[in-house]
Amino acid sequence: MRVPAWVVVALGCAGCATPEQASNAVSSNAHAADPARPSLPTEPSVEAPASAVPRPVAEVPSVRLDAEQERYLAASGVTRGDYVRSEFYTWTTKAQLTELRGKRRLLLKDRADDGSRAFFDRRLELMRDSAEVLPEQRLVARRLLKQDLGLRRFAWVNPWGTARGWGESDTYGHVLVKVRLKPQAITARLDGTGWEFRDREGRVVQVGTALSDEVVKRLAVVFHNWDPKQSGDGMREIEARPAFREFVLVNESMIETWEVDTPELRDRVERDRKLLQAIAPQVSQPAPSWHTELATRWSHVEAAADPSADFDQRYAACLAFSSADYAPDQADELARALSETERSGALDVRVAVAFGEPVVRPRPKQPRRPPGWRKRIMW
Repeated sequence: MRVPAWVVVALGCAGCATPEQASNAVSSNAHAADPARPSLPTEPSVEAPASAVPRPVAEVPSVRLDAEQERYLAASGVTRGDYVRSEFYTWTTKAQLTELRGKRRLLLKDRADDGSRAFFDRRLELMRDSAEVLPEQRLVARRLLKQDLGLRRFAWVNPWGTARGWGESDTYGHVLVKVRLKPQAITARLDGTGWEFRDREGRVVQVGTALSDEVVKRLAVVFHNWDPKQSGDGMREIEARPAFREFVLVNESMIETWEVDTPELRDRVERDRKLLQAIAPQVSQPAPSWHTELATRWSHVEAAADPSADFDQRYAACLAFSSADYAPDQADELARALSETERSGALDVRVAVAFGEPVVRPRPKQPRRPPGWRKRIMW
């Protein structure tokens, strides 16, 4: 599936995106306050003559993984009720990496180079101005559009969930950046039901408290969910957009470190690649609608580590895009995409940025002129 350029703007203008190390990926309390959702209803069976029964489409089989692989797959996902994470992964290009190295800053832009805004910011602008949105929700959108929270980088909870890109661009780049948040960071969630805020332990922070002058400085990232069937915030004009999820980094002062091409990051990529290679031989082509039904799966799975969740649910929880490029039968291609991760030289940055500190842009160089030089007057 190929998607219009707005998706590339949404994730590519800051280098996508798009996670958490397996050993500590799942917050033990992050989904405790949300009730478990019912399982998907089954369609009633209808008897028909054998000649009238169409040939069944291959379903995703029951994939067998060892216990460690099962835990690792579950820890590589994120759900509506279990979204608090401290580590994320974002893809970028060598050209962008040069700029990151030079400025020692990770969040550099509030829009694409052509001036267009990401889908996330367009949604905030519509929420801010919509009469259909509750006043409290409009206040959150207005606050996130202010300059001190206005820089963006889009990320995900594992490297492979966005490794092939999405849309008109085949990739967001082959340089992988790992981001780690500070312990006091707050995570927000935005979906069709509105906003929610949680601290590192998964405890809910009331909206009014989250927007206070002191607490808002701790807001680090937004788990942004777009489901066109559940827009709920004045988004009717763009409801045809496909479903997707992303993490939007909005506050560099709440980033503890970010790193490129470190041994730990290379180990993570290799471990993901081996997991996908273990999955690949066991799956055949899923139903053609598999990826278009991801939004339904995402809304029904509260915890990726739920022991009752089957492979299909756990795998879906790892994905950001409702794209056929990430269906289970594409595991080999995803593993290949990970193998193209570029070795760019190790870089490990400990962030020392104040809240709202602007990015310093270089001034144009003035030509050096000898003493006594005067501009010639051209008649």
